Amino acid sequence: MRYLGTSVQSNPIKDREELENLMDRIQLGWREFVIKERFLPNMMVYNALVTADEGGAYGRPDVKIPRIDNIYVVGDCRASWFIG
Repeated sequence: MRYLGTSVQSNPIKDREELENLMDRIQLGWREFVIKERFLPNMMVYNALVTADEGGAYGRPDVKIPRIDNIYVVGDCRASWFIG
C-alpha cells in the first residue's frame, strides 16, 4: 500500500512497479504464491480516529474474523481483507 498526498501526481504503472520491486526485496518468492490480484491505484482510503470515547487503541475492532480461519481485517476500514 502506498499513500500519496493530494499534491502528488500518481503514475499507476510506475507505482505498481515500485511496490512489486519492494516486495521482491523483502519477501522473496512472493510471486509464485499469488492466486489472484487486483491493483487499485485510485482506491480511496478511510482512516479511523482513535478516541477516548471509543476506548482508545483497546476499543478498536479485532483484526481476526470470527469463525473464519486465516482471514484478517487490514487497515482502518473493513473494506480491505487479507488472507494469510
